[in-house]
Amino acid sequence: TGIVSASNAYHVGKHWDSALVSRYFIRPGVLAVDIASPNHYDTVYVDLDNDFDFTDDTPITRGNPVSTKDIPVDLNGDGFPDAPDGFADISSGMVISIANAGLRTGVAATVGNLTVTGTTAAGGEIWAQLPDTNLIVNRPPTIYLNGAPWGTVAVLNEALAVTGGSTGLQLRARSNVVTGSVVLRGTNVEVLDEKPLTVTNPAANTSFTTRNAGLLNFNVYRERTSANWYGPKIVQLVQGQDYTITLATGAVSLLPRVTSNPNPFIQNLAGDVMRVWYNYTGTVAAADYTYTSAGAITLKYPLKATSTVRADYQYSAFTLDRVKGNLTLTLPLAANDRINADYQYGTTPLPYSDVIASRTGVSNYYWGSGDLVMFTGALYGSHGTNVATMIAGQGRMNRIRPDPPLNNQVITVPSRFRGMAPNAKIIPIPTGLATSSIVQGWYFGVEGYDGVPNTGDEAQIITNSWGSITTTLDAGFGAIERFGDWITNQYASSRTISVKSSGNSGYGYGTVRDGGIAGIVTVGASTSLYYRTTPEYQFDSGPYPSYGDIADFSSNGPTTAGQIGPDILFTGQFVYAASPLNSFFDATDAWTLTTGTSFSCPLAAGELALIYDAYKQGHGVFPNAPTAKELLLSGADRNNNDAFKAGAGFGNALRSTDLASGRGGIRASPYAWYPGDYRGVDYPTSVHLLGAGEADTGAITLHNEGAQAATVSLAATEFQYQSSVTYSFTPSVGRPFMPAGQNWTLLRRGELVDWFGRRMASYDPTLWDNADLVRVTASYSRSTFGAAARTIFLEPFDWTDVNGNQRFWGQSTNVTAVDWCPSGTMFASGGTDAIVTIWDATTGLPIRQVTAGSAYVNDIAFSPACDLLAIASGRGNPVTGTLGRVTVFRTSDWAQIRLHGDLYQGYPITSVAFSPDGTKYAFTSRTNALWRMINDLPATDTSIPDVIVRNTASGAILSRMSGHKDYVNVVSWSADSTKIISGSGDRAGLWDNSVIVSSVTTNPATVVGAFGGHLDYNSAGVPRDGVKGVALHPDNVRAYSAGLDGFVNMWDITAAPTPALDTFTSTIGGETDIPLTNPNVVPLSYSVTLNGVPMTEFNAFLGTGEYIMFADIGFVIWIGAPLVPGDSLEIAYTFAPPTGFVAQANPDSLAVAPTGATLTVGSRNSRNAVLYDSSVGLAP
Repeated sequence: TGIVSASNAYHVGKHWDSALVSRYFIRPGVLAVDIASPNHYDTVYVDLDNDFDFTDDTPITRGNPVSTKDIPVDLNGDGFPDAPDGFADISSGMVISIANAGLRTGVAATVGNLTVTGTTAAGGEIWAQLPDTNLIVNRPPTIYLNGAPWGTVAVLNEALAVTGGSTGLQLRARSNVVTGSVVLRGTNVEVLDEKPLTVTNPAANTSFTTRNAGLLNFNVYRERTSANWYGPKIVQLVQGQDYTITLATGAVSLLPRVTSNPNPFIQNLAGDVMRVWYNYTGTVAAADYTYTSAGAITLKYPLKATSTVRADYQYSAFTLDRVKGNLTLTLPLAANDRINADYQYGTTPLPYSDVIASRTGVSNYYWGSGDLVMFTGALYGSHGTNVATMIAGQGRMNRIRPDPPLNNQVITVPSRFRGMAPNAKIIPIPTGLATSSIVQGWYFGVEGYDGVPNTGDEAQIITNSWGSITTTLDAGFGAIERFGDWITNQYASSRTISVKSSGNSGYGYGTVRDGGIAGIVTVGASTSLYYRTTPEYQFDSGPYPSYGDIADFSSNGPTTAGQIGPDILFTGQFVYAASPLNSFFDATDAWTLTTGTSFSCPLAAGELALIYDAYKQGHGVFPNAPTAKELLLSGADRNNNDAFKAGAGFGNALRSTDLASGRGGIRASPYAWYPGDYRGVDYPTSVHLLGAGEADTGAITLHNEGAQAATVSLAATEFQYQSSVTYSFTPSVGRPFMPAGQNWTLLRRGELVDWFGRRMASYDPTLWDNADLVRVTASYSRSTFGAAARTIFLEPFDWTDVNGNQRFWGQSTNVTAVDWCPSGTMFASGGTDAIVTIWDATTGLPIRQVTAGSAYVNDIAFSPACDLLAIASGRGNPVTGTLGRVTVFRTSDWAQIRLHGDLYQGYPITSVAFSPDGTKYAFTSRTNALWRMINDLPATDTSIPDVIVRNTASGAILSRMSGHKDYVNVVSWSADSTKIISGSGDRAGLWDNSVIVSSVTTNPATVVGAFGGHLDYNSAGVPRDGVKGVALHPDNVRAYSAGLDGFVNMWDITAAPTPALDTFTSTIGGETDIPLTNPNVVPLSYSVTLNGVPMTEFNAFLGTGEYIMFADIGFVIWIGAPLVPGDSLEIAYTFAPPTGFVAQANPDSLAVAPTGATLTVGSRNSRNAVLYDSSVGLAP
């Protein structure tokens, strides 16, 4: 609806992007329409959201070849899709061709035999020629003979010539006979030996039927098998005595004399074979003849001279040569026959297909109008998209979803997906690794669509991120490399340059593949290790991250021909790249850090694009390939590695473009010189031989590419070994903080130290001062290498001790939470970031670091068995702060096994605790009590809970508890693991400093006791807000709470609170302050009525309610309509006074000793933890 087709013919197909299939489980639809003119298809729609509606999709046209959609995705990690963010999340891929064809209707064909007769047959013509060639392959033409559709011809009752004693027959149609169409009928046809029955069970096998019916005579013989030795081997049975037969049907019944006679010479036995001979008239069984498409029939048995045979069959009237438009007729035409046709014929080939067809000698094929739509893009992987980004990425994406552990929400970062040459144009050439595929791809690169080099539609740079065509022993001298050199420098006259990845065979010398030849730029991989400084990783916060080191996997020279191998290095380890949208369906997640020479190669290609552009600006023409290679290599930075590993060094786009544009710099030509020759000739791509005692000279010319004179110093240099320092380690032995098999070592002036600063070896410090190159070499036994190659991975980087603690790892922020493993072997600490460090209690060294689900660690808890570690985290609000999360780790391997939120808005989780029996864990949501007020829900509504209790084994919710009316700060367990105690208060404008004890054996939890007794304000009116520490005594009777009012209170949870009813009668009107008879009002237990009408408590967020209750001091403030004289307020409540004592200033943590005899109280304003007698509250 709403999409127009000029011909009213809509062509619908399916999109073949496997990622879309993974998302929708079916292939989304593709629609092609002809909008501008009938039968010329110019517009494509792709149902990207799979809603079976094309009208909400962007039309794809020549001017807009890609369709995308910005879909709602979860950007903040709250589990709900957010509004579209302006970035495309799904893509159709780019349409590069829509098939269109010419159309003929009723056109006449010329006919002929040896010569052309014309359009009307004289008789006997055996071919016809249509006016057009290249008929489309997917829709057969409609051919007419004398105005009637002509294709498959049916022949009935054709008499066939019979030769006595022969098995051969011939149809009149000597070609194109339709398989399965031939039916034969005969008279007096003889069957010489048919075996219709092999007896397996003599009692059951008592009948059979011959293949053919209409029998004229019949004989049956019983053949004994070798196992049945009784009597003669073959015995003719007697009709009427041994069997009966119905000749019309060929049905035979064996009589009892044969089937059940006890005489073994007469009865049938298992294994006997019935063999029959007969003549018949009727349809010949299909098993008794075969035939070919040429009409040759072979019967199973010879015919008699008196036999006759007739045939029914079908044949195709002609064979069509679509490429030439020829019809080869099966049978000659009759006089005055005319042939006409309706068909589509090709006018424009699929892009470049005609060139390949001509070059390889195969036929080219064409498709009907609107029948074929060609897409290009990342339909089967991400490699091409990664490469294209590095060349021509536009750098528009600055919002990404990081990898774990920070993958809950999108962050804004400096754009890192901008390619080397953002204005370059990309020609994608999908290719496999077959040599023929590579060859055709290179031809297309240097020719362009017209198949002719140097006409302007070809590529200037061909980048090749593939490998393993050539074996290492052929590298630099194989057929594929020499062809690459020939096609760019000879066939394309050096107007195109090829760039090739060196391969990922790494480590040793002579490992380069598929490159290392003069006419190709071969690119190795180095690393900038830039990823260490990014917000997602922060691995190295020092100012000098390692830059330009050769990646361990990068293949090295020399080549088999003795040449350098890699010409230059570019970053190939941990390179940022965009990934295909359809692999993620979220633009913020469609990125990667990737590794391999496949990704250093496009960076070199991108720099070459800049060089071409700069050269054109400076000289008015583009450089040829040798000049471009010299400019690329001459501008490289030396990285202090030999040429077989690094070539010219690390690519430097600024230096090379300055050279290219004539702004300055020195270009060396040639970029390398190899002494020797091959049989007297210097072949650039061949070996160079120099015999013993021979000498050779060569010249390297230095070109000053600037306007000013330049001073150049030349030196022949080589690295000279100075000294080494050696140390050993056993990979299988785990070290603190490192997985087994890893060893992190710091090399600094004069010494080798472990990552905690302990010396492992020393050396002369002046060696460090004077060194040009420090090389790290790892070695191990041959047996180790044979068992698992590449078992050692070396990654050096320049570390700076920013915090000055002389340690590589450790606590790096203020400590906000700690907890001990109950076994006493380790403890954990967390700070204002998301990192929690686990420490060895004996050595004081860190064992491991884990990352909480969000930054700012509020609480840490080990399980009683010390097999789990739970972290409560989050700060501020989810928008400007960090999300509230509970993260649970398994301590055996430190794998994260749980990640929870607060079941609502995602505000901080303030506390977490395991039950003493280890079967449950509880955690508190800081703000859910406030959200209940905002949503006008009762304080006890557990849909937005204060405390959540989960099953330790499964993570399933066991109980929810609600009841507080302010921030919930802390939770603790009873000794029998059946109850929790929680405390609240900390927000200005709210007056709930409650302590609630709940049974969590039910869901929702059941309140056992609720208490109020911590002051909101001191005598001077200063806020003292919040219960910060709670604990239950092992006797299951006493509960303790510590508040910022300076008190520690003790409550009896088994004692029933005392009920009270206070009445206040207005005498003067307008009263607001109403003191109660008793303080320590029990939360959730009070109600207020005015003249018998129930009143509601004040809601600070909605501005509703008539009174405020101060439970701690027993005081009500009336804020409803002004009281008038005679108004009567009744306040019903219960109260439960605590036993309390004054602790040190601002106590905010509390714990009961396992014996129950002692309390430990900590304070935010004191450096001391004070011990108190749990009964009388006196410091021991």
